[in-house]
Amino acid sequence: METPDKCWKFGIFYVNADDTALFVAKRYGVGYTLNFGNRWSWAIMVLILFAVTLPLLVPVFIIRSTGHRFHL
Repeated sequence: METPDKCWKFGIFYVNADDTALFVAKRYGVGYTLNFGNRWSWAIMVLILFAVTLPLLVPVFIIRSTGHRFHL
């Protein structure tokens, strides 16, 4: 399906609530991107952000729970 130019915000974000597809072909290059007009794409984005931040936060919580103090 051809994606209309007016549905591309800033040239990289596809937003079309009338399109039921969750993934659409990228406007430039190879691959797919999310249709941010579909509410499930926001759930996927939350999961991706959670998957990225969790490994970064776990060491912080472990260090704080042990009460360890770092001395330079």
